[in-house]
Amino acid sequence: MSCSTDEYFYGGGSQNGRFSHKGQSINIVNENDWLDGGVASPNPFFWSTNGYGILRNTFNKGYYDFGKKEGNAITLRHDGDVFDAYYMIDDTPEKI
Repeated sequence: MSCSTDEYFYGGGSQNGRFSHKGQSINIVNENDWLDGGVASPNPFFWSTNGYGILRNTFNKGYYDFGKKEGNAITLRHDGDVFDAYYMIDDTPEKI
């Protein structure tokens, strides 16, 4: 997916030391790491300031890239052969 220059991304569970994921990548896997940059409680959900959220219905390990490798591209990847996702669209984060 492509992203705009003024778009920001939030979510992914407890990504210690990270709040906004723009220009970053996150692991969706329990590393049981409570230190800065570690993952203690992952969640396969994120939302965008452009009015949408995506929840992957999986317990498989995942990796989300929010423009780290390619500045204007979002890449979402999970291990496994099944793709199951919920898409939420609305104007405000509270409604997403």
